[in-house]
Amino acid sequence: ATEAAADPTEAGDDSGDDGGNGGEASADLEEYFADIEVLFEEADADTDELSTLFDAALAEAATLEEEKEALMAFIFDNVSVLNNALDDMEDIDAPSETEDEHDAFIEAGRDLIALSADFADQLDQAETEEEIDAVNLQFDEEGTALAAAADEACADLQTIADDFNILVDL
Repeated sequence: ATEAAADPTEAGDDSGDDGGNGGEASADLEEYFADIEVLFEEADADTDELSTLFDAALAEAATLEEEKEALMAFIFDNVSVLNNALDDMEDIDAPSETEDEHDAFIEAGRDLIALSADFADQLDQAETEEEIDAVNLQFDEEGTALAAAADEACADLQTIADDFNILVDL
């Protein structure tokens, strides 16, 4: 029994290794995850604020045109937040362990920006509530797929952090 207790691979090991890759995280990797965690938190806070403002503007809208204006402002403001976050993420030098996932996240975000611009153009052309609903439906379907790609890349980044026992919440 004393031999098992001396073996760090046996139960009772409190080294923190939960079966990840077992490697030590480099300072660059730890800094990378700290940087993107802050970036994600800032973008989340900004989009939460925009959602609150959008809800208020939509509640005050008395006409279909005012509803469109509120939605257009919301889209453009969200695109701005996302674009700034992606620009900041591109400025971060991704360690080799994260390059593919880092690039996949940025690509999905850029695709979402392009879709949002197209959505805004179609929304601007819409003249009836039915046309707006149809544009919204199309955007929801396509946007959901792009958001899923970004979520997958984010989850993959989180897995890498977890494998290196880096405590972040992406």
